[in-house]
Amino acid sequence: VKVLTKESELEFSVKKDCTGKTLFDQVMKTLQIRETWFFGLQFVDAKRNPQWLINEKKITAQDIPKPFRFMLNVKFYPEDVEDELIQDATQRLFYLQVRHDILNGATYCPAETCILLASYACQIKHGDFKEEIIADKEAGIYRDNLLPESLTEQHELSKDDWVTKIVAMYREHQGMMREDAIMEYLKVAQDLDMYGVSYFEIKNKKGSELFLGLDALGVNIYEKMDKLTPKVGFPWSEIRGISYKNKKFTIRSVDKTSANFYFWAYDSQTNKRILILSIGNHELYLRRRKPDSMEVQQMKTQAKEEREAKRAVRENLQREKAERLKLEHKLNETMNELQISQQSSDLARMEMENYKQQVARLEDDLMRSEQQKLELQSFKDRLEENNRQLEEAKEMQSSDYERLLREKQEIEEEIHRKQEESDKTVQELAERQAELERVSQEKAEAEEKARHLEELRAQAEEAAMNENKNFDRDFEQMDIEDDRRNENRITAIERNVDLQSQLNALSADLEKTKKPEKVSEMDKTYQENKRQGRDKYHTLKQIRQGNTKKRVDEFESL
Repeated sequence: VKVLTKESELEFSVKKDCTGKTLFDQVMKTLQIRETWFFGLQFVDAKRNPQWLINEKKITAQDIPKPFRFMLNVKFYPEDVEDELIQDATQRLFYLQVRHDILNGATYCPAETCILLASYACQIKHGDFKEEIIADKEAGIYRDNLLPESLTEQHELSKDDWVTKIVAMYREHQGMMREDAIMEYLKVAQDLDMYGVSYFEIKNKKGSELFLGLDALGVNIYEKMDKLTPKVGFPWSEIRGISYKNKKFTIRSVDKTSANFYFWAYDSQTNKRILILSIGNHELYLRRRKPDSMEVQQMKTQAKEEREAKRAVRENLQREKAERLKLEHKLNETMNELQISQQSSDLARMEMENYKQQVARLEDDLMRSEQQKLELQSFKDRLEENNRQLEEAKEMQSSDYERLLREKQEIEEEIHRKQEESDKTVQELAERQAELERVSQEKAEAEEKARHLEELRAQAEEAAMNENKNFDRDFEQMDIEDDRRNENRITAIERNVDLQSQLNALSADLEKTKKPEKVSEMDKTYQENKRQGRDKYHTLKQIRQGNTKKRVDEFESL
């Protein structure tokens, strides 16, 4: 059995009676993922439709073409990545999934935000910016897949132009750890309108063709030509139960004064997928509003300790690096002084040679003329005085030379000592990291395999995939005090005034190079929403206004 992730291909040997859960657990263990509730294994059935592997059924009993080939994908998204995604490994899988969806166009992302996300992707892959990353146009950033192809086709810009815009932001991430860059990427991406939404084609009673969107926050209804702007929304807390029979799907409201609302999918298989995602999203919605389990608390504590340890070591290494650079700079200055001193000594010797030559010539002239003899004597006197001064200068230069050599030796000894301290720090980090991984592995092996959420989801999936083409399920209900908290959220970009200003300027600059004939309907919709001051959360608040009955009527009238 082959399992593909976004960066590798895994292969497993399984028995004929192996269940989906057995394979899924093997994959999670291999990747050291403990936050298993976010993920699932997907395959493409004989009709070319994507399906989720049912955990409690045997693999051979499901409609899976051979040879068995699965994709590990994110099945359920968090409401807040910073609060819910705990492990570094989980965050990286989410980053790869979200980045893949943006690059292939499954998730719409405006041009200026694409460039920002590309700059984070560079920091994640290459670390701090270095000139050699852009020196070779056949390697480095020039070879990386950083922007959606549809975006680059929309503008009159060369590869160099795009790289220049990305690098301008990439430089600003200097010193940012890769783990922090991944989180910054996800914090920006989660504010995109299509982030984490599963879309299904449906019809209402009028026969209008619409899209049903399921995500972590609830159920939204979209018009056929606009996946960015939902028209009606229902948070999970307003939904009491769901059921379907053949193509007809029913959603029952908590508000008993409101009638149930119905829609029709194109086949019962679509309704089964809607059912599975609805149950899982609702369970996680309630789970977020309860106190963290002991397992999650332990995971958060461990992850926090590991990140603090990494950050402390990184800061220490940066200090050591700065000190080494300072010492090396001082050494270079000393070497320059030595070189200048040596040049001065050479010049003095050359001058002495010149004087000696002049003395020799004067001595020859003395034999021909008494007057020349007198001049020679005078010149000798001057030469002696000069020799005396040169000797004094030589003694002084010799003293300076020895002093500078001693300083050079002291600096080299200090650099050697600092290097030993840095090597010791790196060794201590490796030992501590090994110990943390050992403890983490022991805890993971000791944990219970069957979690309450997994059991509920597996039961739902088993029921959904049986031979009967109908299903009915009542949801667990609980009192939720802050049910509408997401409607007043502020996007990550809005929280950073400088970044917002920078992106607005970049957006205005990109408008100048846009090809009008390449502008898509989504681009036009996004620009109109932006002009009216609407973002994901403003829209969410707007489509949930009024009671449930009013919104059901709005859905029926679409």
